[in-house]
Amino acid sequence: MMALVILIGIILSPIILIEIFRVNSVVAYLALCLGEVVSEFVDNNPIAKHLLNSSRYINHISYINNLKLLLLILPLIVVLILMIKTSKKGISLNLLGSICVGVLLAFLLVPILPHSLNAGILDNKYWLKLNIQKSNIIALSSLLILTMLILQRNKFSHKSGSGLKHKK
Repeated sequence: MMALVILIGIILSPIILIEIFRVNSVVAYLALCLGEVVSEFVDNNPIAKHLLNSSRYINHISYINNLKLLLLILPLIVVLILMIKTSKKGISLNLLGSICVGVLLAFLLVPILPHSLNAGILDNKYWLKLNIQKSNIIALSSLLILTMLILQRNKFSHKSGSGLKHKK
């Protein structure tokens, strides 16, 4: 039961924050993708490996895992802080984008959570059902985010003084 509460909390927290602070969900999704890319390369960083191997006091696996968690979440947190009120007020397509952010966060965060937190989630029947459809869900959410990005580009290109206007 606790595992399900944690999973729901992971999914709902970005949705609620994005909607409350009216953050552009496309930018939040892309920030989460950036965090994933950066966190994936922590293991292969020669400087980090040298520092970890030279220290007797740091547990290599837990340190790398905590660093990966931080690097995954940090870009999203920065975007949530810096991009306040970049979305229209009211329920819009942005809500669908924020749901995409929440689900993607769950897929990326749960596997690197400390074992005490993710053990129950990984064995949960809802997580297993969700994880079976992982490829389809990520593909669909990415397509939705890309569509939203294109729609936002069209909106911005019609502003006066925009460099994106076509010259006649």
